[in-house]
Amino acid sequence: MNLARLNHILIPATRDGRERVRRSAFGKLLAPLGWLFGALSSEGRALSVLLLFVGTAGLSVDTTQIHVLWSVLLGLSLGVLIARRSFAIEGARLQVRAPRRVAVGQAVTFELALENERSDPLYDLRLSYPFLPWDGAWVTQPPSVAVVAGQGRASVVARARFVARGEHQLDVFEASRLVPSGLALGPAIESEVVRFLVVPRIANVARLELPTPREGTSAIGNHVAHARGDEELLGVRPYRYGDPVRELHHRTWARLGEPHIREYRPIASSRLALVLDYDPALVSEEAFEALLSLTAGIVAQAATLDLDYLGLASAGVVYPMRSPRGRAALDETLDRLAVLPRAPLVPLKKLDDDTRPWLARATVVLVVTTCDPTRSRALAAVLSQTGAAVRVVRVVDDIGWLSRRRSVAPGEEAERVLSARAIMAGEAVRA
Repeated sequence: MNLARLNHILIPATRDGRERVRRSAFGKLLAPLGWLFGALSSEGRALSVLLLFVGTAGLSVDTTQIHVLWSVLLGLSLGVLIARRSFAIEGARLQVRAPRRVAVGQAVTFELALENERSDPLYDLRLSYPFLPWDGAWVTQPPSVAVVAGQGRASVVARARFVARGEHQLDVFEASRLVPSGLALGPAIESEVVRFLVVPRIANVARLELPTPREGTSAIGNHVAHARGDEELLGVRPYRYGDPVRELHHRTWARLGEPHIREYRPIASSRLALVLDYDPALVSEEAFEALLSLTAGIVAQAATLDLDYLGLASAGVVYPMRSPRGRAALDETLDRLAVLPRAPLVPLKKLDDDTRPWLARATVVLVVTTCDPTRSRALAAVLSQTGAAVRVVRVVDDIGWLSRRRSVAPGEEAERVLSARAIMAGEAVRA
């Protein structure tokens, strides 16, 4: 049981959900308390708690003079709340910068920049941070800003850590001037809403062992491609009768006085596709997150090899890559894995029907699964009918004393078994 999530069971996880609560009748009923909490500084909130105790002790006005102290403190509190309107910030902006994506458990840094567009300086500024969802915790909170010079700028940072992947949308940060008594804050200026993705951690895949493509299909360094997007320019040569006119190289023709055409050669590469297979009713949350982390690690390793990464399929849904190589492919995969749902288990027949047209382009298929060996072997047999070489990497909660490689029949690709705990602990693994 996730106790952090249980503590927030009545608080919506998304900003849109929190806004709906604020606009509801219950939210409007609590609005005065919210206003009072935002109007008081931390010292003023401590004083308001003290007022409750002093007021309780001063109820017996005929035997004690404590009610006089309560009246003084109450008058002081009301006075600063009335005076706070005179300390509004004018001619200033608050901007917050955050990274586009951050890994699970990694501290995300928020840079808060105060820009003073007025000629006179701003003094005694307090920065307020938003309430975090259940999976977030502040590592360092934004400090106070003593002064922002006229036409100047001041920057501070705050750090928070999030332990659940997905799209995060925080409420606004606020900046306010401190009333001279130190008990209240002036009307605040707000930043824009902060959005970022919490993506799975990239597993420490020390080595990626891909199966050898079958005979008759393309291998690494031996893939014959015919589309112009899969070919590179080899050079130019003199035009021969029957050559395509669209390949004429006009600059060489003009320089040498005779027609030349561009000549291409195929780019050598294999095409890798990933298939994720899991049963949400049986797999633990740790094993599922380890599967996603391992997938990210495999893509990170694939980015260093001479191959094209076609994308991934999960629960029969295909997510093709717009960028098949390099860091762009990894970032696109991380963005997809960050919001990947735990969909129900798809029957093999439907999974084959949904992915076969896409897998027909692949030469190597890597199945990352948490299912039992019977299901994984059956899935590998089905996917191998596309003509691609198929290999299975299975993630389990506990390997026990069994070997990481099971015995295989001649000609059958080995199935590698990896521990979810080892993956999540950052240990080096071979996939």
